[in-house]
Amino acid sequence: MQNLKMMYTSHYAPDLVIKNDDLAQIMDTSDEWITQRTGIKQRHISLKENTSLLATRVAKQLLEKSGWDVESLDIIVVATMSPDAYTPATGAIVQGNIGATNAIAFDISAACSGYIYALSIVESMMKNLNFKRGLIIGSENLSKILDWKDRSTAVLFGDGAGGTLVELSDQEDSKILSSDLKTIGSKSEYLTAGETKTLETFPTNVPHNFKAFQMEGREVIVLQLERYLSRF
Repeated sequence: MQNLKMMYTSHYAPDLVIKNDDLAQIMDTSDEWITQRTGIKQRHISLKENTSLLATRVAKQLLEKSGWDVESLDIIVVATMSPDAYTPATGAIVQGNIGATNAIAFDISAACSGYIYALSIVESMMKNLNFKRGLIIGSENLSKILDWKDRSTAVLFGDGAGGTLVELSDQEDSKILSSDLKTIGSKSEYLTAGETKTLETFPTNVPHNFKAFQMEGREVIVLQLERYLSRF
């Protein structure tokens, strides 16, 4: 029986470093307060690289490190709670950026546990769909959704990405021994970000800083037809 094996790992963080003393200039906090409670001294912040670009940098590092042909990838999953957009999936953007034309790609959102969920999903899909190689990335650009006046959240987070190339292997010692996944949905109000609500009016006005749903319907249909016909 084939098992999932982690082959290569990599990570990327933006250049800008914000130290605790820097945060003390914009909120009611101090280096001593943050360090004493969290142990955190600094965090990396992205100014121009969105979530998909952070993930793409990791993907390219992994491919260079491994020497794998990008077309050998069968699946790409990005775990994130700060995607570029509702759609397309950040994973799909990464797939396009690196030219992994044979890979299916999508996102999952499970906050801090996202990578572990992604690992479990990829393992299951690779075994069930006879995939050979996969790419799992955890990527966050949390600085774009934080309230930088709120010391209860902003001091804890930064931006960056990390990823793993995985492969099905016959080696017995390569398997994932166990996993313990759990969701406590009854306490979902304890961690929220980017909440949207329906309004009691029609039509509604999209906020000026929010890109409304757009689609080139004809092009989407053509792509679907081309994909279907390529099977024959």
